[in-house]
Amino acid sequence: MINALMVVGRNVEQFMTPDMMVELAGIVNLKVQNGEKMDESSYARAIQGAGAEIVITGWASPLLTTKVVDQNPQLKYMCNLTGGVRQMVDRAVIERGLLISNWGNLIG
Repeated sequence: MINALMVVGRNVEQFMTPDMMVELAGIVNLKVQNGEKMDESSYARAIQGAGAEIVITGWASPLLTTKVVDQNPQLKYMCNLTGGVRQMVDRAVIERGLLISNWGNLIG
């Protein structure tokens, strides 16, 4: 099963129903952490500790930088659940080819 880390700064219940969380946990090995106060190093360690191939972001998630990605070669995909990705990922990460998607208003 694929490892995924959901790292959001607010309560996940603001944009994911309990049923959605159960469904997600049924298709990935899901770990959820509050990322609101994470710095670059702690973000990299959280991804590493989860062995995450997928990072799921939302409001107040930390910035995904090249340093974080370099320390996590297993990381393949970032899925942003809320709004735009400009506040969630450095442009250099996108230019390097990490797969990024933005659900934007789909959750609502």
